[in-house]
Amino acid sequence: DGRQVISGSDDNTIKVWSIETKEAIHTLRSHSDSIRAVAVTPNGRQVISGSDDNTIKVWNIETEDAIHTLTGHSGWISAVAVTADGKQVISASGDNTIKVWSIETGEEIRTLTGHSNLVRTVAVTADGKQVISGSDDNTIKVWSIETGEEIRTLTGHSNLVRTVVLTPDGKQIISASFDKTIKVWSIETGEEIRTLTDHINWGKAVALTPDGKQVISGSDDYTIKVSSIETGEEIYALTGHSNLVNALAVTPNGKQLISGSDDYTIKVWSIEAKTGAETEIASFPGESPIYCCAVALDGMTIVAGEYLGNLHFLSLEGMETQP
Repeated sequence: DGRQVISGSDDNTIKVWSIETKEAIHTLRSHSDSIRAVAVTPNGRQVISGSDDNTIKVWNIETEDAIHTLTGHSGWISAVAVTADGKQVISASGDNTIKVWSIETGEEIRTLTGHSNLVRTVAVTADGKQVISGSDDNTIKVWSIETGEEIRTLTGHSNLVRTVVLTPDGKQIISASFDKTIKVWSIETGEEIRTLTDHINWGKAVALTPDGKQVISGSDDYTIKVSSIETGEEIYALTGHSNLVNALAVTPNGKQLISGSDDYTIKVWSIEAKTGAETEIASFPGESPIYCCAVALDGMTIVAGEYLGNLHFLSLEGMETQP
């Protein structure tokens, strides 16, 4: 419903926050190690968490109870995703595998094996039929969720794959790697369509505009680069951060960009004007590096998390134009 934020922490807990009051309304305790990944079911009633304790948990938000503990991985959980129908959880692990689980029963349905190093990131297609995985073995794989079969392997990166995302039309995969490139792939054929080079700081911060036409990435020179997915060309760069950019989020209307950086700041940019440095709208200081950020469904509330564990709630109201 867009009224709550879920956060996972190195203190082994998951917290549910009210966007309206900015207070923690639920704390979920049961994991014995750091929380690496969280996801929410489409109905908003359950939280899925993945931890360094090698388990995934399914939580009832209201009662704060762990409904299921999913055990079977022999390594830490690096990523979790939920299928669009809310029936299955996909987990990626340091044990080089991906597992598919039933949310209703907590049972393991199947294991996807084929990567030769830890699986760092996963994305699920909108129809819930395929999962895309990125690994430290430098490859991306496309899998059938129904059969567990590996459909194809995408090779071309020369270092680990940090992030994979799907374009809104579901036809292309965007991958970001520690080789400092972003690649665009056809999900249907597995072919590499194009490579964006020198645009990225180790593949940490990548976002797509809602129309799926532009990819936004943090660069080694502390700028944020906005590039065309269709041509691979850089359209413009946003300058203002004085250290690496760790997190990026775009508002639902595609007009504003939120960035979080090792320079302890959260910045808001207009990405309509396309005039470079002049498009910084606002900057907010934190107390430590900003590691993650998101925009609520209302399109007006920013949530950002920092290294020290602080969570910032900021309003975009009145920030539509350069002051």
